[in-house]
Amino acid sequence: HIKYWSGNFYKDEDTGIKYIKTPEGDEKPINVFVGVDPATDSMRRDSDFSVLLAIGIDGDNNCYVLDYLRKRSLSVLGIPGEDKKGIVDYIFEYNRLYDPSLFCVEDTTMSKPVFQAINAEMRRRNDFTIKYTAEKPGNRMSKRDRIQEILAQRFAIGGVHLKKDQYDLQREIMTFGPRMGHDDTIDALAYACKYAHPAKSLKKKKDGTWYKHNLIKNPVDLRSQRSRAKGQGQSLNSSLGAPLAAGYFSNGRSNRDVNPIDTGGASQIDIPGEGFTDEAYQPPNFNPCPPGYT
Repeated sequence: HIKYWSGNFYKDEDTGIKYIKTPEGDEKPINVFVGVDPATDSMRRDSDFSVLLAIGIDGDNNCYVLDYLRKRSLSVLGIPGEDKKGIVDYIFEYNRLYDPSLFCVEDTTMSKPVFQAINAEMRRRNDFTIKYTAEKPGNRMSKRDRIQEILAQRFAIGGVHLKKDQYDLQREIMTFGPRMGHDDTIDALAYACKYAHPAKSLKKKKDGTWYKHNLIKNPVDLRSQRSRAKGQGQSLNSSLGAPLAAGYFSNGRSNRDVNPIDTGGASQIDIPGEGFTDEAYQPPNFNPCPPGYT
């Protein structure tokens, strides 16, 4: 059930939208997630690999493996003055390249220094843009069962797309089972897919460019409403504030059904096509005052 894709990753620096573009010119907006499977820096030939794997999830919940790093004997941090990077250095590099929504990092006793180094490096580099979660493997099931639980259905419906030159990942997928040699790359793929979700609220303009579509346009400025009420010696639970907090407007409609415009602190909320009165609407048997209010 392996599918292949070819193309490149792009990021619009102005809008922050990330997408992949195929050789045919098709563009697909994506959310990016990175799975991290740290290993020890042992030089033994049979030691595990440290893997960082980036995926993109499109609007149809298809998974595209963008890139991965697979290295043995990778330290936590690189040595200053030497051309050698550690796994935390690569995490910052992937964050700069792909701007992922989340890094999902395996949380074991051996990986504790990785989290400490990430926090320390964010302070040192003045870069607090890394969003990560520490994911414990758990003891209730084996690693193989955990990987299968996350990835089996995605592969079954043909929702995972690899590039043809990603040989290590292909080999681990095709030999997946009790006799496989290494499972570090497919494990990182499972961590990347653990909390992956499609890109939402993206629309395409007539000129072909993408933009983020806000589902709630011009929300009521509660801060200005609160300031106005305070200036009149009222609380937000009185006058206009009570039905507003309860989800009602002066015309009896719910704010779950309409999109009010920003009044900029004015004493009136204008709902297109509806009349408005300064009198606060109160539904039947509605008491705007909390118990003990005076």
